[in-house]
Amino acid sequence: MKKLILLLLFFNISFSQPTGLGIEVRLIDESFSNDAGLINILNSHSVTNFQGKGGHPYPGLQNRIYQTGGGDNLSSLLTDLLNYSTVVESAVIIDAFNFPDCCTVQLLDANIGIPIGFSDDNVLTNDPQLNIIFENFNVYFDIQTYPSSTWPSSLRYYSLACNCDAEQLREALEAYAAVIETTEPNGAIYLSVNKNNLRALKIYPNPFKVAFQIDSVNEIENYYLTDVSGKLVIDTFDYVELQGQLQNLKSGMYILKLKSSSGLFETRKVVKL
Repeated sequence: MKKLILLLLFFNISFSQPTGLGIEVRLIDESFSNDAGLINILNSHSVTNFQGKGGHPYPGLQNRIYQTGGGDNLSSLLTDLLNYSTVVESAVIIDAFNFPDCCTVQLLDANIGIPIGFSDDNVLTNDPQLNIIFENFNVYFDIQTYPSSTWPSSLRYYSLACNCDAEQLREALEAYAAVIETTEPNGAIYLSVNKNNLRALKIYPNPFKVAFQIDSVNEIENYYLTDVSGKLVIDTFDYVELQGQLQNLKSGMYILKLKSSSGLFETRKVVKL
């Protein structure tokens, strides 16, 4: 970790959270995040942020996805990153808050459309029409989002990953209203590098119906809540006011960002039923 931080400081690239349009970079191996050639490419294009991007449902991509912020020419940067194929597996221009290849769906019936296996590396469900959609969009991963939840409605949420454009997949799924109730993009999470603080924070229940409680050893001075598109829906320093505004939210997925009195930020994904 010391080696990584020193290298990034030397090239003047920070760990602050990216915002807006940037490039999602997927590395061949998580150890390549401090690769000198990669850092040189980022620095040559005046990239100011290069942050680990969490929240993708597929376990095989954990710790390998990063998002850039800043930069003088995204198209030129994208070309250089794609040409550096010994380190970079893939790269795409995308909003920092989303992923290009995954989404969350809510089934109408908890027993229809569930995964039962694979066919030619595509997920196979117990619904024939859904299988056709999955085959057309190369859906290779499908897992229950909240398997331990005690609320029946949350057990109908599934997280998908595909070798496709997730927005086009969502359009096809939403057109299949006989099985799919809703779809939504998978929002990215930019976690603090302070792992001790992460363990000291607890949010429950999650998913929630009316409101949730926050247990933290750190004093929280600001509460921010955005939808999965990045739109700010709650901005308050008052915990009671936060609870009141949560009651008025529509059902769906949100990103909660907490700022402590020491200036540290913690980010969590929360879902309202």
